[in-house]
Amino acid sequence: MTRSVRAILALLVAGLAGGCAHKASLLQSHRGEASPKDTGMQFSFRVYDAVTIRSNPTTQVGITIDGWPGNTFMLWFPEVVGDLWQQWNPPVAHQDFTTTDRGGLRWTYEGNPAASIQSELTPQANSLLLVTRVMNRGHDELKHVYAQNCIHFSQAPGFICDDYSRFYIRSAGQWRSLASLKPTSGFPRYYREGYPSRGRIDPTEHQFGDIRQETPVDHPLMVLISQDGKRAVGVASERYEFLFHNQMEYLRCIHSESGCMPILPAGQTAEFREKIYFVEGGLKECVAAFERDVQWDQAGEFSFRG
Repeated sequence: MTRSVRAILALLVAGLAGGCAHKASLLQSHRGEASPKDTGMQFSFRVYDAVTIRSNPTTQVGITIDGWPGNTFMLWFPEVVGDLWQQWNPPVAHQDFTTTDRGGLRWTYEGNPAASIQSELTPQANSLLLVTRVMNRGHDELKHVYAQNCIHFSQAPGFICDDYSRFYIRSAGQWRSLASLKPTSGFPRYYREGYPSRGRIDPTEHQFGDIRQETPVDHPLMVLISQDGKRAVGVASERYEFLFHNQMEYLRCIHSESGCMPILPAGQTAEFREKIYFVEGGLKECVAAFERDVQWDQAGEFSFRG
């Protein structure tokens, strides 16, 4: 398997309504073999539909890791793709994922005549690469195109943090806990230095009240440390513009977001790339895993290697 990553894929589709589970249907099971040199993590994925904070069922990806017992990391992949697809739109909310030859998941949506969407999750040594591609197949420019994923922790009790003390971002070259920054909202948003000068805009900046925090960020990574301090989960997006945490009980999520590209011309494709890191160790080890994984350019932008 690519990059010698070990992965178990258990794809289940279950309709959950009002908290009552219906009969699950097993779609596919696959196990990838690791090479002797492989030191990567073993991920398992369970895909199912459930009613959670939306009024309609949405497709969840439950992620578990061998050696991290009792914790399931929930992923909406994606949560929304601009005005083209939203999981809270019941007719299109269900996602049919397929497995890939790289041990991951792929979802394709062709239900909007304006654009085609493809999202692919690829397990790597200690991370998951999330890539969403949006192709403008219409005759007009598309505006406000973006893709947002959501990794949330309500089913990962070893990571739940309700006092902001174990969420970290970097500002002015210093890693700070959100608690030390004293958020003024349960949905705090931290914008990159210079925002919005690069032209990539937060599409929901003014939809949730006074959530923008005064502290600017200067690094794409947002990190949550486990309660015992021995593990960390981090997210980072290429061309990031803002980071945020939603304290809502079901979510408790972390985000690194690139925002909207100015326009997507007819016939062109936009690509949104993000990684979720699962690291043995704390903040220092998570930052090091990210830095080993990227290359920077002179403009201060980075790209993931591979």
